[in-house]
Amino acid sequence: MTGEGMKNLSQTIEAELQPGERVFWMGRPDANVWRRRWGKILIPMVGLWLLLAAFWIWIEVGGFLSDSSVDRIGAIWMRVFIAAGFLFWAFLGWLGWDRTRHTLYAITGRRVVIMEGRHQVTSYAKADLGSLKCEDSAATGDVLFGESGWQDDGRRKVWADAPGLIGVANPREVERLIRRHVLTGEPG
Repeated sequence: MTGEGMKNLSQTIEAELQPGERVFWMGRPDANVWRRRWGKILIPMVGLWLLLAAFWIWIEVGGFLSDSSVDRIGAIWMRVFIAAGFLFWAFLGWLGWDRTRHTLYAITGRRVVIMEGRHQVTSYAKADLGSLKCEDSAATGDVLFGESGWQDDGRRKVWADAPGLIGVANPREVERLIRRHVLTGEPG
């Protein structure tokens, strides 16, 4: 992260700090980690869309029916399916970029702070962290504060992902900092 980017990040986090609270680590999620997760869903959808577009191209060139009214309908649908496929692809890239651009993480001496969007701030103090677990792959990974699973929201059961720091660089180091400063309260 550039010096200017780190300065902006620092100013954003400092606005959320309580008096006497000190930041030991701050960062953003890696956009590629987020895109890979959603890519498992969206890439097959894009493939389906593009296969349908290929089908309509085949119709357009007279592979199935040669009626001129069908050719016009095929031409319209061919363009719709091709455009939708590429829009899905572009949406996947934009979603990862936007999600990471508006998400900030911080570890202080009292809590872990997750800022999502422009106004949603969630804090996890020592009592809220639950079972701390690190899931990593190479240089990036997740530090989770609980378990994923079905939860009852009063009307129905819904799937809830484990809260945590998703797609952070050096997740083992981040986990160590949480254990050191938030769980044991060791000063820096």
